[in-house]
Amino acid sequence: MGEVGGTRPSSGRRGNCCDCCNSRGGTGKTSRTATGPGAACRSARAYELAKRVLDVLVSAVVLILCLPLCLLIAVAIRLESRGGVLFAQKRAGRNGEPFRMLKFRSMVRDAQVRRERLVKENGTDGPVFKVRNDSRITRVGRVLRRTSLDELPQFLNVLRGDMSLVGPRPLPVSDIGHRGPLPPGISQDVIDEWVAARLTVSPGVTGLWQINGRSLLPLEGWVRYDMEYVEKQSALVDIKILLLTPLVVFTGRGAF
Repeated sequence: MGEVGGTRPSSGRRGNCCDCCNSRGGTGKTSRTATGPGAACRSARAYELAKRVLDVLVSAVVLILCLPLCLLIAVAIRLESRGGVLFAQKRAGRNGEPFRMLKFRSMVRDAQVRRERLVKENGTDGPVFKVRNDSRITRVGRVLRRTSLDELPQFLNVLRGDMSLVGPRPLPVSDIGHRGPLPPGISQDVIDEWVAARLTVSPGVTGLWQINGRSLLPLEGWVRYDMEYVEKQSALVDIKILLLTPLVVFTGRGAF
């Protein structure tokens, strides 16, 4: 599957290393020396490799350490309500490639059927559906969401390479082509550019949006933080986000 929705961001934003070379004069007809496109590409490749190594190591450790907790969560989910332990939803990954993002099931079995009745209660702006005090969420599910433990299975997605530890949260494929009402100050062109830019990087378990308020932020804030990450991503930025994430999870700010 190719890119989903919108137009590609300007070449000033950071994509993969090949995009970096091509957009910065990789044809050889340049006066730049060691600090030119070749060096930029090597730096991008090194960052991608280091990021992947960190993804695999951290995800493996988290999954091993949390295995007993995951088993307890699975039992609690099955005891409270009928249905599977895991919820898989098709999300848009890097370059628009679809993948099935995993979460511990936090809603009743027929949640998707009931969704249409709750559309008017959507608690977020733009191409996202999220409802405060959602009646479809189970008692166990509320605890899981409040503590972000429902996200633990996404470390499997990270191991598989569908996601990274850090990056913009992956949007559901069904929400990518959103053309509905938008809040004041946000145009459809902005949404299209945002969607296209975030698809140039791997989606993440956590990111700037998560550590700055999550669902409490208006759409404008979400767009701003995603675009900032795409433009400024680096090993130092990733490490900073990873270090701040536990505090956000502990306080439960913006989780619902």
